[in-house]
Amino acid sequence: MSRAPSPRAHLASVPVYIPGRSAAEAMAEHGIAEAVKLASNEVPFGPLPGVAAAVMGALAESYRYADHDSDELASVYAATLGLTRDRVAVGPGSVGLLQQLTLAYAGQDDEVLYPWPSFIAYPQFSGVVAANRVVVPLRRCSIDIDAVLAAITPRTRIVFIANPNNPIAGALRTADLRRLVEGAPADCLVVVDEAYREFVTGADVPDALGLLAEFPNVVVLRTLSKAYGMAGLRVGFMIGDPVVVAAVYATMIPFAVNGPAQAAALVALQQGNEMRRRCAVIVGERERVGQLIRRRGLGLPEAQGNFWWMPVGSRAGELAVALEQRGVVVRPFPAGIRVTVGLPAENDAFLVALDAVLTDAPDFADGWTLPTGDRARRTADLLDEIRVAAVGADDERARSLDRIGARLAELGDDDWDMLDTGGGDAGAGDSGADVRLDELVRFLAGRPAPGGVPVNP
Repeated sequence: MSRAPSPRAHLASVPVYIPGRSAAEAMAEHGIAEAVKLASNEVPFGPLPGVAAAVMGALAESYRYADHDSDELASVYAATLGLTRDRVAVGPGSVGLLQQLTLAYAGQDDEVLYPWPSFIAYPQFSGVVAANRVVVPLRRCSIDIDAVLAAITPRTRIVFIANPNNPIAGALRTADLRRLVEGAPADCLVVVDEAYREFVTGADVPDALGLLAEFPNVVVLRTLSKAYGMAGLRVGFMIGDPVVVAAVYATMIPFAVNGPAQAAALVALQQGNEMRRRCAVIVGERERVGQLIRRRGLGLPEAQGNFWWMPVGSRAGELAVALEQRGVVVRPFPAGIRVTVGLPAENDAFLVALDAVLTDAPDFADGWTLPTGDRARRTADLLDEIRVAAVGADDERARSLDRIGARLAELGDDDWDMLDTGGGDAGAGDSGADVRLDELVRFLAGRPAPGGVPVNP
């Protein structure tokens, strides 16, 4: 019997993207009547106002090709950023733009560098073009900028940085990202993937757009899939130098972003207030449930996206199945589980399922790679006190600082990985204080303010 032609040999080593399982798949496999999906970092609110109507209206023109370059959409988005049209490319999600960037800038014998664990598209697309993949392990739960800089060579063409990092949930601080950009060669692209930017609350998590004017080799990726609730419509943006934008358009398939998606995106971009309201709900749930997990004695790293990372270790797959059997679909990875922040009822269902699993099999916590038990609970207490100190009036803050300082003196390095110091403006209210939680934690611990050593050294 004859065979189909063999593909290029190097494709055998390319990782294949595997999407999160659906609730329907879990119900069918486990014979359960109900399940919630917290596996794919989708927002749970449905389309923004006007988006569904825009899609339906655009269907009347779907017998014609859409605008190949998404020119109107790119112009509108550029205007929201105060940029010219030639600084923005539109593609089928930020992941589509990742592929186009890799095709444009890397090939056989070039190097593509990225921290790991991170987004699977980085090894996937660099493998497709037969580039040499240079993997820099995270240091505990953080991107190790010193190691990234040390790994760059004259053959490095692209450095991918997810900020916040998916699936680990933490984020680089301003000084670290600037140090990376300043240390990278001018002919090496530094691609800052900000798919979860709208969920960031940490005071010192940078907006990489601020680097573009100074560094032509920096490009920034954004998406409407997450905070804007358009995961199924596939619209993303790349912002960078016009030379890079032109190269990305040169590698795009014709009409990559369809007409209904472009129409939906134009409406979604007008819904900034509603988008931010929804993100605030997600952030509130992220912090609420994160604290409840810590109070169960399970340490979590800081979270700046719309998900938590549970560092369960090598038994992540088993724990994921056990949660599925109890009606909650999560995303397992080799060293942990990523859990998407859902609606309050969905998050409560996750907590109930987690309690049931740990009651039946408490040894699941034995492989946890962050502190557990009382140390995790003390971290939760400390975070609560820090928030009170940060938002309180001056006299409350003064009383709290002494208590917090005593607690911080007891912390070990791995405890710092659990300090979710995000929280936005710590001085909201009548006190007028401008101290933010990131800076407060650094100050109380006797560590440098932003521009010095990161929280997780």
